[in-house]
Amino acid sequence: RKKEDSDSIAGLLHTLKCDEISVNSIVRLGARSDDTTKPRTIKLVLSSEAQKEKVLKQAKNLRGSKDYDKVFIYQDLTPRQRERRRELVKELRERQSKGEANLIIVNWRIVVRRERKE
Repeated sequence: RKKEDSDSIAGLLHTLKCDEISVNSIVRLGARSDDTTKPRTIKLVLSSEAQKEKVLKQAKNLRGSKDYDKVFIYQDLTPRQRERRRELVKELRERQSKGEANLIIVNWRIVVRRERKE
């Protein structure tokens, strides 16, 4: 299983164009269960803060890939930060259901997404 996890992480980092990233450890979180519909979270420990920031910045590019379309990468949060994020997501969904569009969460606030200049 560990070999399979490390191979899939290597493929994921290659897709993100982060081949030079060095991973210190790969750990599956949570108890192992027979339910295969929801895989357990994988925790990566990277060598430096700069490498972490690069991976997090590139993570948005997974949305378009066919192999990793349902994979999400996010920074490890404290319990207080997770609660705050949960509240923001709830507020975001309420505002979207009322008709507001192009909203995203940035720096612990809900803001309108900027238009891309091409």
